[in-house]
Order: sequence, then C-alpha cells, then structure tokens
Amino acid sequence: MFATATRLRVSVHSDMVTNFVEQMAAADEGRLKIVLKLVDGLLDGREHRKLEESVAKSTTLQQFGEQWTSGDLHRRYPTHVKDIDHHDNKSRLERHVYPVVGHIYMHSFNVDHGDIVLAQPTIPSGSHRHVASVLHRLVVLAVYPGRLLGLNPLPTGWVPKPAKQKARGWIYPAEDAKLMACPDVPLVRRLLEGFLCREGLRASEAARLEWADLDLDHPNGNGSINLDENKTDDPRAWALDRGVAEALRRWKEIAPPSVYVFPAEAMPRSRLRGRHMYTDDLAEKLRADLAAAGVSRPALFMSTDKRMRLRAHDERATFVTISLANGKTETWVQDRTGHKSSTMISTYRRQARQAAELDLGPLKPLFLAIPELAAKGPGSWDAANARVADSEPAEDDEERAPDPMIH
Repeated sequence: MFATATRLRVSVHSDMVTNFVEQMAAADEGRLKIVLKLVDGLLDGREHRKLEESVAKSTTLQQFGEQWTSGDLHRRYPTHVKDIDHHDNKSRLERHVYPVVGHIYMHSFNVDHGDIVLAQPTIPSGSHRHVASVLHRLVVLAVYPGRLLGLNPLPTGWVPKPAKQKARGWIYPAEDAKLMACPDVPLVRRLLEGFLCREGLRASEAARLEWADLDLDHPNGNGSINLDENKTDDPRAWALDRGVAEALRRWKEIAPPSVYVFPAEAMPRSRLRGRHMYTDDLAEKLRADLAAAGVSRPALFMSTDKRMRLRAHDERATFVTISLANGKTETWVQDRTGHKSSTMISTYRRQARQAAELDLGPLKPLFLAIPELAAKGPGSWDAANARVADSEPAEDDEERAPDPMIH
C-alpha cells in the first residue's frame, strides 16, 4: 500500500493520494485488492500514454519510414503491416521525401509538408502519384498502428489520380537478338535484360534472385523458379523457359561466387561485393544498351505527351506481348508476372495481335542468343539442343524459318 501511495504522489494524480489512502485504510482485504488494482491500472495506463507521447514527439518521419521499409513495423505489428518487398518504397522515400521532410517530427507532419514533397521539380513526370501513394501509406501507418498521429492530415483526394495512359514501347525479337549479341554491353546486364524479357519478373525481383530460388538440376533440361518473396507478397513458382534454364546453368559455371544470380561484382570494374545488381537506373542503361547494339526504332527512345520512352518495366511488357502473340494463355502469363487479374494482361492484347500479324516470332533461346554462353558447348542439355537442331531449316529450304523457341 505504501508503494502505491508513493507512485500516486510522484505522478500527475498526486491530488488523489489522500482519497485513495483513506479508501485503502478503511477497506477490508477484498475491497483493498480492488482499490489497489484500480490504482495500478490508472497509473499504468497514464504512464503508458506518457511514454507513447514521448516517443511520438521524438520520432522523425525518416526514422518512422525506415522502421517501415526495414520490416521492423511488420515484426511489431504483423497483423496490420504486411511483409513485402520495399525496394520501390525505400527508393522513393530516399529520393523524394526524406531530403525535404525527413527531419519533421511525425506528430507535427501536416498537409503542407506533403504539398512541399509533391512540388519538387526533381520528381519525374508521371511519378507524382507513386511518390504521393508511398507517403500517404506511411502517414496512415503513423496513425495506426504507429500511434504517432491522431488523424491523417492528408485529405481524401490528395493522392493524384492516375494519369491517362500513354503509348508504351516493347522490344521486338530481332532487337532483343541484337542486344543479346552485343559485346559492348556487360554480360551480366545482357543476361538480366534477356531474363526479364523471357520470364516476366519485375526488375527488382530479378535482381534479388538467389541461386537458392532456382532448381536447375532437372535431368531433361528443364528448370524451375520459386519466388517466395516479392513485391505483392504472393509467392509464385513456375517452370523456366528451357533456353533460360540452360543459359543460367552455363552462367553459373563462370559467374563470380555469390548467393545472387545477378551479382554486382560481375559488372566490369565494380567494387561492390556480396550485393545484387543495382536496378534503379536500369531504364537508362537499357536504352543505352539497345543503342549500342544498333537498335534505333524511334518508338523506344522518344518521349512525348502521347508516348513514353522505353522503361525497364517494359521488359515485362515484352514478355507479355510475345507470349500472347505466340499462343500462351493469360493464366500462363499471370503465373509468371504475378498480376492479380487478367485486366492488366488484356491491355497488351492489341500489341500482341500486332506482333502476330507482323510475324515477328518468339525470342531466341537465351543460351543461344548470348555468344559467350552459346560458345560454352552443349553442356547438360543434349535433348534440348537436339530439339533446337531439329527446328532449324535444312540447307536447301528456301523459305525463311522463324528463330526457334524452346518451351
């Protein structure tokens, strides 16, 4: 009882000491337990709120954002915060949010701060909605379960509506063949670019791919991939394209030792060790690589109010377009891309019909398209190589045969 009275005396409830002490002194044993429990609950609740207020007043927006993207919030609140790949969120926060409002204490954040973020001229055209969405999500988490804000200061409608869709490019099979064969482009980057066009992953998913995610030891030359961790937190698994599986087998024999399939140290003159390839500037690199390979189709490089120049994400568009054009179903495509519905897949139907009408054919098997890998010999894929040989035209065949594609 003395300890409880002491806690009351040093708390904000010191005015209640006399009242509670009188109640405790007059109470029998049963009533005393009830009074003590009431006092302890009152003190614990108040002290907990004081602690929360103290944390809220000392947590900056950047500190809270880093708790989110590091996965710490998920570990603390697993039922309210999903465990997802935060690569894009982290990149947008670090590039466009932290430099201007990262120092703001989370409890002081308001809509004016949000407007300052979106007013930056450095945000690329078409990216304002992405930046606003990630900031809005961070603020929602600060309200709950973070409890650093009482209410969300960003009003309904603050996140910009989606802009009208612009025409987007994709890579023709003949252009891909030129790129894969270009010795001026580093081998590991060509392999990554070719892999994206043939398997449909997001660039960030592919860059983080580990050898442990692959099974390349199928006796008939097949391979498979298990993508348990990805942007949408929806595990995916599928059989690799046979040409991709063989290319990866051959690449593994010559790649630098690493847990990653596309390690940073495989880049010429790279000083990075133990990391995967950096993909934030892959769009610029992809356009430069295509130009170096002699590809000059204007639709890949122009940017107007009606058309977007080629992005790294358009390698997924290449995968979807060519797959649909060559008879693959939307379900087959979704298994690889991770799209939740066929709505997004159906947006590629028109250009898939164009590809079919132009008779562009499929992409060349990856292990044959990259000279450094093709030169390594038949390896363990004797049966598949026989299928490639059978698909090539005879010497006296006057008709043009499409490049072989091995499924």
